[in-house]
Amino acid sequence: MKIKSVVFLMSALIVFSGCAGSAYKKAREANSIRAYKQFLVKYPDSEFSSQAKEKIEELYWQQTVRQNSIPAYKAYLKRYGAGKYANDAKAKIEDIVWNGSKSIKAYKSYLQNYPEGRYVKDAHMKIEDMTWQASKTMAHLKTYLKLYPAGKYVKQAEMKIEDMVWAGSKKSNKIEDYESY
Repeated sequence: MKIKSVVFLMSALIVFSGCAGSAYKKAREANSIRAYKQFLVKYPDSEFSSQAKEKIEELYWQQTVRQNSIPAYKAYLKRYGAGKYANDAKAKIEDIVWNGSKSIKAYKSYLQNYPEGRYVKDAHMKIEDMTWQASKTMAHLKTYLKLYPAGKYVKQAEMKIEDMVWAGSKKSNKIEDYESY
């Protein structure tokens, strides 16, 4: 009786394994998330289940890359936070945020959200450039010098301030203004 039981169990395992193998082959041929999920529902503990799960993640990642949006990458991370492509998803989100930055406020937001990000140096440079470009008045020029005492536009800012002071002295045409210059 024991021999019959062992033979029956081995036969069942072979048949089950064959069924799982055939079902996995069909899922591979379909190569869709749905097909692999259906396989996992029927054969959750088969020898092919880990491969099916990997394929589902890979296909989901491919969809995410095609969408190339912050919500898509966040959805991937929500589903596969420690997944194979998690670091890539985080980098793609950072790239999208960076590429969408066009104002001082946006660059500051980038710096706040990605203090160790790949574009930190570039963000600081963009903020300085934009601050300089907005410096049209004496007050703005002085603010620039205060914020960036070793900045790349320091000499130009000092020259502009000097020109403004000289222009003001000429306009008033008072001796004390010329003397203070």
